[in-house]
Amino acid sequence: MFFLQVVKENEHHIGIENYIGMFLLILLFIAERLINSKEKRKEFRLNWYSTIVILPNLKIVNDFFQDYLIEASKIWENLNSNVLDFGTIQNNEIKVEGFNRLQKLIKNLDFSFLMLIMNYDMRLYNKLLNEVIYAMNDEVLTLLDDKNVSKFKENISDQIKDSKSVFLSQLYSVVQK
Repeated sequence: MFFLQVVKENEHHIGIENYIGMFLLILLFIAERLINSKEKRKEFRLNWYSTIVILPNLKIVNDFFQDYLIEASKIWENLNSNVLDFGTIQNNEIKVEGFNRLQKLIKNLDFSFLMLIMNYDMRLYNKLLNEVIYAMNDEVLTLLDDKNVSKFKENISDQIKDSKSVFLSQLYSVVQK
């Protein structure tokens, strides 16, 4: 009788270990599935970002920086073609018109491309718009007062190239993480 009682206690003990083992196995399986699905969603989102957001819109970005350089150069030429004193009403009107044309280019970039970025990552959108585009715009507006042709063309070209480089590097920084 004693022997049967010991065997039944061992069977009961073995049964609990089996249930605990199966329970842990199921928990590990669920945890692995959650981790894999999270990684797949992140990978899908990065793939979507690069193939849907960045690649089809690179032409828009390149055109923006090229058009911005052309427009800023036209403004400078208009300011310097008239031999007007700095601060005259006509000179200030040329600056305001030029500023409005540059703002229109920025708004077109914002609506045609940066809004997509905003839907993906608001911080990146703010960084691109404020720290790159508007910072470039401020620098260009300062450069418009330069009267030296070669210095202006060199500085404006360098400023816009640098801004474009920073813009693209920030844009791709999401994919490289």
